[in-house]
Amino acid sequence: MDASRVWQTVKAPLILVTMLALLLVGTWWGLNQLKKPLPGPSVTPCVDTPIENGELKAQQVSIRVLNGSDLRGKAGEVQQALRAQGFRVVSTGNTPEPAEKTQVVGHSPDAPEVNLVAKHVVGAERVGNNRADHMVEIIVGSDYDGLVADAPRSLQVSTPSICLPEASEPVQGP
Repeated sequence: MDASRVWQTVKAPLILVTMLALLLVGTWWGLNQLKKPLPGPSVTPCVDTPIENGELKAQQVSIRVLNGSDLRGKAGEVQQALRAQGFRVVSTGNTPEPAEKTQVVGHSPDAPEVNLVAKHVVGAERVGNNRADHMVEIIVGSDYDGLVADAPRSLQVSTPSICLPEASEPVQGP
């Protein structure tokens, strides 16, 4: 048997085996890519925001309101009330799981922005989670008892600047 005849006999099976190997490697790689977790949303770190006259104003604080109660529309209701007080509410939504306790969540439980927001929410627990963006999140729990009508719209602070979300420049408030 000459070399050209051997090549013609072996060529088709060799190509098929090579194609099958490429298909298997591609399938293995694709399945491994599917198993990897998706990247989370990138969080923009906070920026130093000057505090005029040592007073943090409601307009400088960015808030996200999440409804964890079983009452429809609570996040929107809280959003409207907070906006009327001058806060910047950037988004609303629902918690993935029901929440029993109403919480004000921020970088730390004693952060100025958390303290100012907590003064507006009746009986809210202050929680810190070291979030890099210093966004304040209100989780409306089933124990939610409303907002304080005459709560202060500003808070005295002892620092010349505070790290706040980038979109927290003062805005025109009521």
